[in-house]
Amino acid sequence: MNGLKTSTLLIAYGVVIVVVAVEQILGTTSVVNRVVEMLAFVSVLLTAVQFDSEDPPRKPWMLLAIAFALVPLGRIAGYLSLEMMGVPLQHPALITSNLLYIAAVFSFGRVLRSSGLVPSLRDPENRGALRLGWALLITVSAIVIGIISKWAIEGTFDSAKAWSGFGVAAFSSIGDGAVFILGLYLVWLVRPLLGGSVARPYVLVATGGGLFIIINVINAIEKTVTSDQSVGLSTVIAAIGWLSFALAGLAQSKLLMNEEEA
Repeated sequence: MNGLKTSTLLIAYGVVIVVVAVEQILGTTSVVNRVVEMLAFVSVLLTAVQFDSEDPPRKPWMLLAIAFALVPLGRIAGYLSLEMMGVPLQHPALITSNLLYIAAVFSFGRVLRSSGLVPSLRDPENRGALRLGWALLITVSAIVIGIISKWAIEGTFDSAKAWSGFGVAAFSSIGDGAVFILGLYLVWLVRPLLGGSVARPYVLVATGGGLFIIINVINAIEKTVTSDQSVGLSTVIAAIGWLSFALAGLAQSKLLMNEEEA
């Protein structure tokens, strides 16, 4: 079954990196990131609607689409300074987005397990993978807890806006960590097909989650060593992360189109 070629993925990543780098050099705003965010939403949404309403994969793709739609909607609410009871509406939008983000990737796992075509961690031969999974979970959890603790210690919670802002940061870190771990689990589930196109959407979802948790780590480190934070590296990584999700949707759509043509 043919899917997105590796060369296509590499070209897409290369173009985005170069364009974002040029944008940083020129000192313009993050237009590229906003465009790639929208591409991720459109790509995932178009993938979701290609499934019939009774198809199990439709649910996780639709959850992911809604999660991604809330990001630009939250930004618009922020630009318009919309508030309710002293809380910027951007904050609950982004918190909800992160919760749906986690639910979507968890749902992907349920769909794969229910297919009966993937291995189980309960099998004796997979004990090594289970131990590695626990080690990764503990490591990522420690990183996320460290980041959130740092923000909690340094934060000033003197208003509803401050509390909701902390909630956005905390849920963002939790969401990125959860999606990274769950994404790796998805990759493990489809590992018998890892060299093929069927596994590619899940590998790209895991890549997106991993890149965003790296951004949180970078931001926490920069905040520790200097008060003058450089957004350049984080901006590039964020663009690559959003592109990974866009490519995941595109890869799945191509697989569905190939099935229809077969």
